[in-house]
Amino acid sequence: MIEVIKFGGNTIKTYPDMIIAANYLKSKIEEKKKLIVVVSAMGRIGDPYATDTLRSLLTGDILPVEHDRLLACGEIISSIVFRSVLSDMNISSYSCSANEIGLITDEKHNNASIIDIEPNFYRIFEQYDCIVVPGFQGVTKKKVITTIGRGGSDISAILLGKFYSASMVEIISDVEGILTADPKIVSDAKLMKSINHAQLEEITKNGCSVLHHKAAKIALDFKVPMVFKSLKNPSNNTKIQGNDDFFNITYQYLGKNNKVRIAMMINDETQFEEINLSDLSIRINQLHRKYSEKN
Repeated sequence: MIEVIKFGGNTIKTYPDMIIAANYLKSKIEEKKKLIVVVSAMGRIGDPYATDTLRSLLTGDILPVEHDRLLACGEIISSIVFRSVLSDMNISSYSCSANEIGLITDEKHNNASIIDIEPNFYRIFEQYDCIVVPGFQGVTKKKVITTIGRGGSDISAILLGKFYSASMVEIISDVEGILTADPKIVSDAKLMKSINHAQLEEITKNGCSVLHHKAAKIALDFKVPMVFKSLKNPSNNTKIQGNDDFFNITYQYLGKNNKVRIAMMINDETQFEEINLSDLSIRINQLHRKYSEKN
């Protein structure tokens, strides 16, 4: 059984973070699973190898192909450093080069699209349990390295999960799943146990940062099984799957002009409504009572 696990930059930022991540992978391998582990660049802007830090080093014009070669370095460094930690823990693992990932893109540097995937991992799994993949990148048919834009590591994980028929794609970040609202805006935001692919695509399109919208659209198109979690408390998570509830308010988030947009699941269809932020609690209670009585 193959699983894809994608680690965000903050989850493998330091050596202790990597140890926690490695122990999590070890528990998966003990369950006889083969793992494709996609890693982002370590940390965020200001951290030495983060993508935006690398970008900030540029002072003049460079060719798009040079830009891609520079930015790809962050994920490449992550994949090799993390693989060295796995080796220290006696975890059977292999880190891929950009060519070995098998993600073939067009030649649109800085925002390339994946046009084909080569099945390179089956032979690697014959010898290793865990393949560490630098996210955010692929190569052209001429084997020139490209980057696939914002959310690129998520796109890598989702497409690899689809191609290798993964039982699950796990998106690991420093946030416990998907909340009903941005906690900076709605103080009593709650964790959602599940939403469906259409709802995930809708909320990312309208500003939710849990996943880049481009990646969410791919997940919707291919119905890739997914879960969002944090290693601080992995049992608290959000699964992306079908929802059998007759009525379920699945998400609220701040829109323009102090508006909140609510996504509702009613009879297996998603409906949306915009209301004022100040009326949020009142309207949600009204909807719950209305549809609970109908059901």
